[in-house]
Amino acid sequence: MGRDKKAQRTKGNRQPASSGRTASILEGATGLIGFSGLHDLGYVPAASQALNTDDSSLSAEFRVTLRKMMKKDSTTKIKALQEFEALCQNEDQESVLSALPFWPRLYCKLSIDVERRVREATQVSHGALCGRVGRHLAPHLRAVMPSWCLAMVDPHTPAANAANRAFKESFSPNKRSEVMVFSCKEIVDHISENLFTQTPQMLSDPKNTDPEDMKNKHIRVQSCSLLAFSLVLQTTSQNQAKAQQVADTISPLIQAPAFWKFAKNKHLLIRHAFFSVVCDIFLHYPKLLESSESELSSAILPALDDQEGIVLPRVWEAFLHLCLKCSGFWNEKNSRSSLKRILSVMREGGRGSAGELCPHLLPILSVLPPEAADTTSSLYTQFFAAVTSGLMKQRVLCSSRDVAAIITALYECLRFVAKKGQDLQLWDGLVKYQIVELLTSSFTTAHQLSSSNLYREVATLLRFLAKSGEAEGAGRDLTTLFWTKFIPECGAIVQRGSPVEAARVMAFFHVLRDPRSKLSQRREGVRFVDDSGDVAEKQPASLVTEPEDGSDGAFIEEVGTHLTQLTVSCHDIYMKEKNLSVFGVFSVLLCSFPSPRVYTALVYGQPGERQEKMAQENQEGGQEMEGKLAGEHQGERLEDIPKDERQASVREVMEQIVVPKMEGQEDASVSQPTVNLFISLYRRMTQDQQRSLLMGLKPSLSVSCLRLLMEGLAECTEFDPIAVAWLQSDQLGGHLVQLVDCLCDHSPSGRSDRGHRDELIALFNFVLSNGNKKEPVIATAYVSQILTKLSTSLKSDAPQDGRSQDQVVRLVATLARRLFTSYVCWQTDGIHEFMRSLFMLLRQSSKSLNDETVEILKSTFLKGFEGLLASMLADQPDELFEGGGCLVTTLKDIRHSVMEEGCSFQLAVTMADLTKRLMTLIFRQMDQDEDCSIILDHGKVQTMLDVLMPTEGEWAKLETKLSPLYMIPSIIQGTVSFTEFPFPKYVEDCLPVDFSHARLSMFLCDLLLFLSRSGEKERAREQGDSVSLGQYTHLAVSVLHSACHASVTQDLTNAIRSNWLSEDTKMGIGKLKRDMRTLLRLLNQGNKRHITKQICNRCSDGSSAWCVTLTRVLSEWMGTEDVNATRLLQGLEESSLGYCATKQSLLSYLPTATVVDIMVEETGLVSSLVEDPFSAVASVRVVAAALAVVPPHLSAEVVNSLFSVLAQWRDSANNVFLFATDVKGMAWEDITLTCSLVRLLTVLVKRHWMHLQPSHWDLLLCSLSSWVQSLNDSKESVQKETVVCAFACAVCKCVGCVGEVIQQHQQPTDTSSSATTTATASPTTPTLPPQLKDDWKEFFSQPIYNSLISLFVDVANAYSKAPSVILYAVCRCVSVGVYGASAGDLEQHSLPPTPPEPQHQHEDSAWKAMKLPPKEQSLLTHLVPLLTCSHPTVQCVSYSLLNTALPEVMRAWDDNQVTVSEEEDTPQRPLPPQLMHVVQQCGEEVEELWETKGRGGAMSLPPYSPAFTPTLGYLLAWRLVLAAVSMATDQHQHQYTAHLRHLQLLPRLLNNLFHAMPQRPVLEVGSGRPEGGSDQKTNPTMFNTQLHMSPVASFTSQDLAHLACKVYFECVSRIPAAVRQWFAGLDRQRQPVVESFTASYVSLLLVAQEMAAINASTTKFDNMTIRTRPSAREVVASYSIDQVSGDTSKVLELTLRLSHNHPLSTITVENHRRVGVSLAQWRNWLLGLNTMLQHRNTPLLQSLAFWRQNVEQKFRGLEECYICYYVLHGTNHQLPKLLCRTCKKKFHSACLYKWFSSSNNSTCPLCRSLF
Repeated sequence: MGRDKKAQRTKGNRQPASSGRTASILEGATGLIGFSGLHDLGYVPAASQALNTDDSSLSAEFRVTLRKMMKKDSTTKIKALQEFEALCQNEDQESVLSALPFWPRLYCKLSIDVERRVREATQVSHGALCGRVGRHLAPHLRAVMPSWCLAMVDPHTPAANAANRAFKESFSPNKRSEVMVFSCKEIVDHISENLFTQTPQMLSDPKNTDPEDMKNKHIRVQSCSLLAFSLVLQTTSQNQAKAQQVADTISPLIQAPAFWKFAKNKHLLIRHAFFSVVCDIFLHYPKLLESSESELSSAILPALDDQEGIVLPRVWEAFLHLCLKCSGFWNEKNSRSSLKRILSVMREGGRGSAGELCPHLLPILSVLPPEAADTTSSLYTQFFAAVTSGLMKQRVLCSSRDVAAIITALYECLRFVAKKGQDLQLWDGLVKYQIVELLTSSFTTAHQLSSSNLYREVATLLRFLAKSGEAEGAGRDLTTLFWTKFIPECGAIVQRGSPVEAARVMAFFHVLRDPRSKLSQRREGVRFVDDSGDVAEKQPASLVTEPEDGSDGAFIEEVGTHLTQLTVSCHDIYMKEKNLSVFGVFSVLLCSFPSPRVYTALVYGQPGERQEKMAQENQEGGQEMEGKLAGEHQGERLEDIPKDERQASVREVMEQIVVPKMEGQEDASVSQPTVNLFISLYRRMTQDQQRSLLMGLKPSLSVSCLRLLMEGLAECTEFDPIAVAWLQSDQLGGHLVQLVDCLCDHSPSGRSDRGHRDELIALFNFVLSNGNKKEPVIATAYVSQILTKLSTSLKSDAPQDGRSQDQVVRLVATLARRLFTSYVCWQTDGIHEFMRSLFMLLRQSSKSLNDETVEILKSTFLKGFEGLLASMLADQPDELFEGGGCLVTTLKDIRHSVMEEGCSFQLAVTMADLTKRLMTLIFRQMDQDEDCSIILDHGKVQTMLDVLMPTEGEWAKLETKLSPLYMIPSIIQGTVSFTEFPFPKYVEDCLPVDFSHARLSMFLCDLLLFLSRSGEKERAREQGDSVSLGQYTHLAVSVLHSACHASVTQDLTNAIRSNWLSEDTKMGIGKLKRDMRTLLRLLNQGNKRHITKQICNRCSDGSSAWCVTLTRVLSEWMGTEDVNATRLLQGLEESSLGYCATKQSLLSYLPTATVVDIMVEETGLVSSLVEDPFSAVASVRVVAAALAVVPPHLSAEVVNSLFSVLAQWRDSANNVFLFATDVKGMAWEDITLTCSLVRLLTVLVKRHWMHLQPSHWDLLLCSLSSWVQSLNDSKESVQKETVVCAFACAVCKCVGCVGEVIQQHQQPTDTSSSATTTATASPTTPTLPPQLKDDWKEFFSQPIYNSLISLFVDVANAYSKAPSVILYAVCRCVSVGVYGASAGDLEQHSLPPTPPEPQHQHEDSAWKAMKLPPKEQSLLTHLVPLLTCSHPTVQCVSYSLLNTALPEVMRAWDDNQVTVSEEEDTPQRPLPPQLMHVVQQCGEEVEELWETKGRGGAMSLPPYSPAFTPTLGYLLAWRLVLAAVSMATDQHQHQYTAHLRHLQLLPRLLNNLFHAMPQRPVLEVGSGRPEGGSDQKTNPTMFNTQLHMSPVASFTSQDLAHLACKVYFECVSRIPAAVRQWFAGLDRQRQPVVESFTASYVSLLLVAQEMAAINASTTKFDNMTIRTRPSAREVVASYSIDQVSGDTSKVLELTLRLSHNHPLSTITVENHRRVGVSLAQWRNWLLGLNTMLQHRNTPLLQSLAFWRQNVEQKFRGLEECYICYYVLHGTNHQLPKLLCRTCKKKFHSACLYKWFSSSNNSTCPLCRSLF
């Protein structure tokens, strides 16, 4: 028994529970709803003050929201709180106030919720409510404040911030303490309850809350309660008037014994909060703790070494308060215990809280009693040892904050100890371990200390000791003690020569010199300067001078005295070892701590060495030295100064030590410290000495030192007139001008050292940037000379020393960028010429510079132009757009650059990019008062665009250069009526192709696109926003016309030769088309319609090219919604010159009813011109265009009317049709009517053939036959005259259309050969007249195709000799005409006979007699060479014609009798030589082309490329060869295959195919018609889909790959043995590739084809049956020995299994049944069958038939050959004839010949006797 758990919970309950539905039901309820309505007791509306228990006053929205807040789900609560916040903000005041009484209870519960997001949302909602109710919150304040206080200290920071923000916004600062006092009792009671009463189970519902969540919530509430208590103490202490009241309120809480137990709580948050409370009580209400001294000491002292670092800072703070306020607790035990605990914490580095603990160390050290240790020295020693030990912990060193805090506290304590007394014995250890050892560690192992504040603290301590030593006398001993211990250690480190350690030593001395230096915080790589900027500003006379009080100067001098030995030793080490790091230390020491003693030691040596050095100087020439010293000791006689007391001067140090190191030194690591020395010593000299020193500097000064010296002196030019005079001197300026030549490498003495060059660049970067000063560093005249030289270097065509121009340009561009940062440069004379040089170089950049350099040059020019623009706007804003101004001149230069003849598309792109940036600069720097949604709306930008636009005359001149090739497709297709013929009379006349118009259009289109997409108010274009070009729509019209022209011209020229156009031109045309399409997408519909209207207006003027543009714009560029064709048609004027052509272009976009009306109207007009047919040309064209659009069911009457008119014209004016007339030399006006009529008939046949009556067909076919005769009479003119070409195109397309319609509708089962789209079939399925097909074949097709085939051959040969776009179109149209020729039509061709082909050397003499009948011979001779024509359509049509004639050709070729020697291994038979010649010739070209390329995607050949034509011809020729082999007899097939294999043509073909086939020959679904034997459900591939080669379709790269796959499939299906043999000979690397490809895409299809051929075979064998098992890839052949008896036991049965990679692996014979044959005989048969299946190039069905034939011959008593074990030979089907005289066995002659050849002897295979 049991209850169904899936049963409904309540009888009749059809819907699940829904809280939302319940709330909606209860919306109308008022008052207290009974318990039956509140099942979960989730919400009982009760006010906090019991003022009102009725919630009827609540609005429905508030009621539902408040009820949702008490749901269990956190997400529901959060959404409810968000809704409550929104209601508080949006509802009226009364509604919000009505909800206020019910809020406190919910708030108290939600503010301590487990989910932190709920708590955060609660505080946000509370803040929103308080902001709306204001003073009305007062009655409920005591109910909310306890929870509010806890919320303000919530551990979830966003919740606490929201609560604090609400509290501060609700109460002013002076009211906050009053609020706390007002609610103090309730808050304290709430805190007491949380601390002492509440348990985890009481705070949460155990049924709905996880135990862990309950525990965490209890901990959080207790810690928040303690922190809230601290908050109350802090806030109420500000109200002194109520302090006693508050103290009385909180006193019971503090006196509670349970309160002090929190000090030992196991949760760190609670302990942290407890000690925070204790600290706040000490601070604000210390009297409350007077009676709790024992509790305090027992709580604080054990916690001094708390294991949690977060608790320790509050404990130590409480400990300090305890020491200050309750000193009576001290005793020896407490003292030693406290010290021990404190030191244990410090030995561990503060346990992660050193930053908070260390500030307490000094106060703690000061309050510790003496009895804490044995002696005071022991106390200090232990204390500092513990601090240092903690500092050196690795985890502490990883925290820079902890390191800084410990070091600061350590040295504060050291200063404290130094103040109390200076015990030298104590300080000996302190100096050694706390100062020197730390410094040494920072230099070597503890690198973290080098980036800390250690150096600054040491420097401060030393200054403190020095200052206290001056006052007390003992501090000097401590500093001496420090230097005594430190200098040896430092010297040892420096002597090691480590660059890293030396850099840290330098950092220490630099900070020691200036503790305020920022470098004290850096790690390594410090660049030292003598002094800080502050000192330099205060005392500009010298960088290193005595401070105002003089104390720091004495300290520096004293330090310098101590460091004399170290300084001299560093200099000596450098002079010996040339160690750069040691020299850096020397430089810092000498710069930072100058001292006469140091100078003297450097010049004369140490006191012990001075006597020897002075004696040597006196011997060599003491007079000179005495003269120098005399200058230093003026007023004293030199002989009065003892030699051992002479002191060296600063000048001597400069001349003997510093200046020699600055000459010829290019190493910046030495130059920098050397220059630092120079500047430091320079500022200690008098002005006369400074002037003499600077003016005496030699030109041999290194470039790096010169640059650094200039940079250093430029910083103090404001207070150093000597430095200013030297920087502005001719001496320096001339030297810099000479260095420009060296920089640009025009000087013969220029050095090519890279370091020297880099220093030169850095030098001129500084000079040209003016040192970031407002005034130039050097004289302005020399800046102009430098610019002049740079301009000259830019204009030079070929830099010297083989340096590429890119390097020179980049160098100058780098310098120019620095120059342009200075406002002063625009006042120099050469700046405008320099800018001009930059622009001219930018114009020529596309010819000589790479892209990266061009971009650098462009950005440099723009930076300069930006500076120039700013200068002009500041000085001469009105002259910015003047004609001679820089801006207008630059814009004109840009326009001239784009429009000049030699301009490339790449240069135009560069100029467009430059122009866009210039416009952006103008737009950003000019006034922004104009309201511009796009940049184009700005007036100044429009002014710039007007300057860039060509004039109307320039536009007209450019349009005259447009090539008339643009109109060829429209003339050929007849889509546009032309008032005049646009082409020259003769085809050979060159048609110019000029892209100047396209280049300018690309430039302007780029600008329009940029100006339309960018603006100050950048809008989201992807959301559908559109723009308007305003007055510049005419630019879009011209650009669109150019884009259409360039696109068509590019396609036509590519059709002749893919490399006809340069890559630059292709790039430009592609960019033009992309930008134009993007621009059209941006434009609004009004702009698009306006553009179309302007194009129509240009068409109305009679321009044929614009009519073509209109057609293309409507079909390719505009959407149907962007064109109102009806309005455009209404806007045309009938009297306009181009009315007819424009009307014809618009017909396809008009409503059908309108088109029908126009068609009827124009037909009537044609009918009215029966006697004047030449006036009806325009109407005929319009009617033809209308018929191409109108559905066939609306055209019956019009068709009949048109044929009536045509019949009347034929009877009355036969010359109108030009029947059987030589049209040579005719003008376009004479032939245009006939062409229009031919196109009209073409449209009628193609789309409206169902309305044609027999009489109409008679008129049509007779006219067509006569027109073809006219073409035949004008055959020579077709290749020469363009007008005749147009006539030929029209006639041939009509012939193709007629042939297609007749073939389609008379042979409905064969629709795959359709070349064009079939006509729309009516529901009644109309048919052609019954006798039409017979009449067509009997009377019309043969003469028509006879003439067209000759014309096709002639035109194709003419195109091959001289390709042209016109002949390309003619070839395509003639190909359409001859494509439908049948085999009978080809047999009756009238192609002229050709002379016999020369015999090839490889041909056998027996093959020379093989000939074809004259007709077939002539057909092959003329059509096979066209397989290699450069016109793909001609190639495909030639293949189609040859494939149609091939059966008859091979039948005649097989009739040739060839004598084959029986001794040959494999008899061979050649194919027709024409085919073999094409295969061999194209094969060689293809192999040369693909030699170095791999297979797959890399072999994608673009159409019309040089490789495309031979590849296509090669594959088509091989397809014919394979078809020819399959059409031959079984015996001849093997001979043809052997011949191909003998010439190595088959292996080469297969190798080439794997270059041409893609790795994944997969097509898109629906992209091709499946083959007959393939499953339509399989994915389409290039093997199981048909390849349509139509004359009206373009042959693409994918089609070429598809053709290669087809050829490979025909190879494996028609000559499988040859493919298998080729596969076996491949290497190991290629075999897996071929096998995988074949098994994946070919084998399954081929097996299915074999099975389908066997099942569909109609051949019946009397005694053999064949069955297939497709799923197992098996074929079962059963041969009945006694077919009369029908006994299955007398049936021979074979099972043949096809491999998974068929045909690469041989077919295996399995599960055979032997009956009536001996075992030996059976084995011989199986061996022969396997051999036959492996080497026979026939389908499986033919192979089985051959096996049956051999079995029958055996049963007839014929003996088999004992080599192949077959009666009939596998290839020549001969019987064994050669008899061995010894064993009497017979052999096939071919088998025996092969045996003799392979065994190299002439013995019998059986008896081994001599044969």
